[in-house]
Amino acid sequence: MTTESASALETTLHEHVTRGELAGLGALVWRPRQSIRTIAIRRRDVDRDLPVTRDTIFRIASATKPITTVAALTLLDEARFGLDDPITPGAPEWIAKLATLPLVDQPGAAFHHSISTDLLGFLLARIEGSTLEAVLGQRVLEPLGMHDTHFAVPHDKRHRRAALTGFDGAGHLTTLAVAPGGHALPERPDSMTFESAGQGLWTTADDYLAFARLFVGRGAVDGVRILRSDTCALMMSNQLTPRQRTDARMLGQAPFVKGHGYGMGVAVVMEPDHADVLRYRGGVGTIGWPGAYGTWWQADPNDGSVLTYLSHNMVALSQLAEGIGLATWSAIATFHALA
Repeated sequence: MTTESASALETTLHEHVTRGELAGLGALVWRPRQSIRTIAIRRRDVDRDLPVTRDTIFRIASATKPITTVAALTLLDEARFGLDDPITPGAPEWIAKLATLPLVDQPGAAFHHSISTDLLGFLLARIEGSTLEAVLGQRVLEPLGMHDTHFAVPHDKRHRRAALTGFDGAGHLTTLAVAPGGHALPERPDSMTFESAGQGLWTTADDYLAFARLFVGRGAVDGVRILRSDTCALMMSNQLTPRQRTDARMLGQAPFVKGHGYGMGVAVVMEPDHADVLRYRGGVGTIGWPGAYGTWWQADPNDGSVLTYLSHNMVALSQLAEGIGLATWSAIATFHALA
């Protein structure tokens, strides 16, 4: 990235913040043999006027899913399970109740946005006889040096967290007492044992960069191998048939009709000219998966580049219908275009 483009990027992102469209963000641009470009803009806490810093810890919502998927695939590499293995009797109560619900489709028949990654997390913990965070820690987080990635942020790190941030009725930024719709707790109780494999992690831009580099390193980062190269390639390859791409729906949209397919826990660029930037735009094989609060990242194996972007806007669906909070995604598009 040239000095001119870096300056344009930060200036343009600052404009989004100045207009009150988002509170702040942290982002990194990484390319092989180049220094990391760091962007930290404005506030992690609106009420207390605390700045975003490089080590600010953000909720990443569904960007948790790829991390869980990688942990699962490390077990596949060890032949601990097969991709077509059934879930056998003796599963926890939670899974047993889930199994009584009618199927939307037969397994493997279609793509549906669901709680499947949360189910996967339960299975990983059961296979390993441990907690999910311990499984992720041993298999992904600790080997990659992701020491600020947690389901429950330790007390001695909580001063670095991005606050629960959203918009009031007039569309002005504010610190929220609860997440819109109650879909996330403002504070995780110390007694809570549930760990959401699909949307529960907090992390920093540097930690997620370390994770995303797996996909331009064929399953390894700086000599630390997490996945076999062929398993990493499998995760990054479209797994949907043409019919499944056409029929897939997520939050009322058809995300894979053109431009993208779906690998294992990630979207995959298939036709770059038709790829929507919010679901990743790069060369064929570029991957990523976003988070609802403004987490976005992509890894492009064609040029080895990795982009990570973290922000913390929580927007109610009714507000989105009024156009409030949409600039969270406009800022991501700005970041991608200029980075």
